Amino acid sequence: MNPPYPFPFHLLPTMYRSFYFPDRIPYDSPARAGLAYEQTAFYSMDGTQLWGWFIPAANGLSAREAKGTVIHMHGNAQNLTAHWQFAKWLPHKGFNLFEFDYRGFGRSQGEPEPKGIFEDAVAAIDYVRNRPDIDPENLFIFGQSLGGMLAIASAAANPRGVRAVLAEAPAHSYSAWMNDNIPGMGDLLDDTWTAAAWITRLAPFRSFSSTAAKIQLCPTPTPSACWMLPGKPQNSSPLKKANMWTP
Repeated sequence: MNPPYPFPFHLLPTMYRSFYFPDRIPYDSPARAGLAYEQTAFYSMDGTQLWGWFIPAANGLSAREAKGTVIHMHGNAQNLTAHWQFAKWLPHKGFNLFEFDYRGFGRSQGEPEPKGIFEDAVAAIDYVRNRPDIDPENLFIFGQSLGGMLAIASAAANPRGVRAVLAEAPAHSYSAWMNDNIPGMGDLLDDTWTAAAWITRLAPFRSFSSTAAKIQLCPTPTPSACWMLPGKPQNSSPLKKANMWTP
């Protein structure tokens, strides 16, 4: 049976906006944790200006001497000044940390939408790789929630120098995300810029997918080739226990 009224496809952009809850409130900074940092501006593929923080490894190491550089891709709300706390232990473990905001979050320009924030994530990898003070062949991508989805997709699209990907509680796709809330509505959405479209293109480097109950280590791009390790709830930073970042 056909619906009595045609579906208002012009409302699809509004459906995508329901995934993003950015704000511009300054919640915290590395200075409050006693860490040096550099505020950085860089540009996405379409010229949108984005902002981030480069936090060098602590404990007297230079950025070049660090174990590697971790690019943290945060979730779908607030901005980097709130989310950086989930990764702030990394400089103390000898890693450089790069935090950035997608378009429309924090100080970054523009409005969030699927293609744009995917390109922002790809541009963040380019920016870090091109910094002269770090090792461009020793990059790690750490994403949470929305950022987990983007970590998988952007690393697959821009893999040079990326040694591992950690996706903590990642979204699979916009369609699956929407269907979890409104069954059937997700079938109308485009998943071109999501983990669902890119995960099989990941090069055979080590990747991780974690949930509150377990951590999956996936050393090949084959989704079935995973091992399970015991994990802790998300807010207890299971990464510290697993020591995943040690080469």
